[in-house]
This record gives sequence, structure tokens and C-alpha cells, in this order.
Amino acid sequence: RGELGAFLYTGVAEYSGTDFFRYATQSYSFLNGSVSTTTTAVNILLNPVNDVPVLVPFSESSGGILGAQMLQGYVQMPMYDGTVTAGFLTLHGRDNDTEVLYAQMMSNFTHGKLYKNVSTTFDSNNVSSTIPDYSSEVKIGEVMMMNLPNSTARSDTFTLILYYIADQLATHGATYDSAAFRVLDDDTQHEGHSSEQSTALLQVQCAAGYYVSGEQLNVGGGYSHGSCSPCPPGSFGKDLQAAQCSPCDQGSFSETAAPICDPCPEDTFQNLTGQTQCSLCPYNRDTTEGVTSITNAIRRKAITDCVCQAWDEAGTDWTDEMKRGFYGPYGEPCYTCPGPKDSTGLAEWVTCYEDGMRYPVSNYGYFTDTKVLPVVIRACLPVDACPGHTTQQEMVEVPCKNGYMDH
Repeated sequence: RGELGAFLYTGVAEYSGTDFFRYATQSYSFLNGSVSTTTTAVNILLNPVNDVPVLVPFSESSGGILGAQMLQGYVQMPMYDGTVTAGFLTLHGRDNDTEVLYAQMMSNFTHGKLYKNVSTTFDSNNVSSTIPDYSSEVKIGEVMMMNLPNSTARSDTFTLILYYIADQLATHGATYDSAAFRVLDDDTQHEGHSSEQSTALLQVQCAAGYYVSGEQLNVGGGYSHGSCSPCPPGSFGKDLQAAQCSPCDQGSFSETAAPICDPCPEDTFQNLTGQTQCSLCPYNRDTTEGVTSITNAIRRKAITDCVCQAWDEAGTDWTDEMKRGFYGPYGEPCYTCPGPKDSTGLAEWVTCYEDGMRYPVSNYGYFTDTKVLPVVIRACLPVDACPGHTTQQEMVEVPCKNGYMDH
């Protein structure tokens, strides 16, 4: 109608480049009633804009305070042995128009230090020690490159994990330490943008092997004031923030601050719960792990899990008795394999060839009477009536050659 038209164009978020659209105008003739149409194309150039990066608030990093928490445990440091408070801090940042993002600490922690790298070692008792790389200490104002988003998980979040070590043992519960951080999209800090600052508030959680002593956990898993005490010997705590420790099961034991109980070593057993050590099997017995033919051999929960040994390797003086080995029912005394020693050092009459034998296996020309213990060995007449055996089952089921019988 002769009026100037106006259009409002809204581009797609984070898009830069060219775009276009067309519009048509129509004119009407009052003389003859004809209509004419004119189409016009409009080209648009969208210039890129450097968005301000965002540091995800620490309260949102991992569904709550979990994104900024410390764990208490044994951390061995040079010039210091004992229990200290240590843990990790994860920073999360987003920026849709950059391929690199940086993090910067804007204020120092008061009661501890941050490190980019730590190492873990184990002593002869398999106790772990966490030692920081002191050259990697994070300084105030230092710019650190963050890890790229996980493309496999289709994440748009840059991350950076730093390690916090407290100056001394911290108290469980209330806020212990804090520091402010921000993220930047340019490491020179001159041409880019920076996010708003966010403050990490560190609280102390009791680690595995410890429990919350003093005031207990609040309903709903909240924090309460108190301390983290090590699980006493004979117990374990596998969970964080445990309200109490659990006694070790049969066949296991623990020392102090154990996240799990250790299984009883070979040659030992433990038939009680909540114990600090295992008992030695009786002489000439063994709990050899991996003996598949004897199911009790790997449990080590009772004295019946101790089986008689084929050979007694504890002695240094290889007498006839030691060379022959031992046999016997589970939970009862072990008996020495009978028979004189031949030139090879083995018994002529019977053989105890593996751990856990209930009866010695009779050799060629001999018969094993299993009706009494200790067993009675008899010579066969004729000799070939007793062919010799390779297994206990064969010896019990078919003691004599076909055509002969025991009497």
C-alpha cells in the first residue's frame, strides 16, 4: 500500500557466517485490475561474537558439595608421618565459541595448598602414600589449560582436576577451607573474556577405613561436626561417611583403618569374626589356595579348612617321616604316610602325592585298609592282585584286581 515494510531477523545461537531470505511485493492496477509481483533477495552477514565463558558454580559441579570435597586418609609426606587431610577439586567450565579454555585461581586457600600432580607409592605392607609434586603447586593468578570436553559422551564441559593437601588434620563437618576461581578463553588475559568468579568451599568427608565419631551424620546424609576416627583392628569400613565399622568375616582379619579385611594367608585359618590375626594350622597341615578338588581349602574359616600336606617343607632335616608326607580326615590329626623309604626317597608301600589326601594311595603289590585310622598296609598275595592306584577314589572303589577280593 505504498508503506515501507520492516523485518526482524533473529539468528540461531552461536552461528556466524552468511544467511539470506527473500520477500515478495505485489502491485495492483486500478485501470485494468492486473496484479504484478516482484521478488527481492536479502543477504545477511553474521559476525562472530566472543561469548563470555562460564565457570560452573561448585555447588553444581557434581550434584552438590561432592564437586568440592576432601577425603581423609593416610598421606605420607616428606618430613611428616601421620594422618593428614587430602583430596581433589574438580573445575568445570563452558564456552561455546572456543576450542581452548583456561582456569585461574584468584585467591589462595588458607589451610592447605593445591597441586596439579601427585604420585602414589606403596610400602612393604601395601600402605599407600600420596606425595605431591612440589614443582606443580598452583600459584595465585596462574593460568592453567583445562581438559577438552569428552566428545564420546557429547559433553560441552571443560574440566580440570587439582589436588588439595591440608596443612594439618582437619575436622570433619563444617567448611574447612575456601578459594576463588574463574575461567578464561584467552591465556594472555588481554584479548579474551573471563567468567564470574566462583568460590570452592571444602568440607571433610571420612574416607574408607574411617567412621564419623563424635556427632553422627544428620538425617539425609548431611554433615555434622565431629572427627574421622580409624576403624579399630578387626573391623573395616568400605564406604565414605560410614557411621560405624563392620567386623571382619570368618577367614579374614584387619589392622587399623582398613577399607577391607585381608584374607587369611596360607597355612592359617580364622573361625571367628572381628579378629586381628589368623591362627596357624596344626603341624603338617596347610590351607593351600587353588586346590580345586577340595572346596574348603580356599575358605580358611575353620580348622577343617586346614588339609594334610603331601610333603612337610618346614623342616630342614629330611628324615624318612618328612619325606613320606601326610594324610588324614579334615579336622583330625594328620598321619605319616607309612612304609620304608626306597632308594629314591619315596615310600615303597603307599604314596601321599597331593595336599588334602584322606588316605594314602597304595602302590603295586600292597593293599590299604581304610576301615581304621591310621590305615593298615598289607602285602598282597599274589603280588599282582593289587595293581597299584593313581587316585584315592580308584583305590576305595576298586581295591583289588578283578577276580580277587579283600579279606
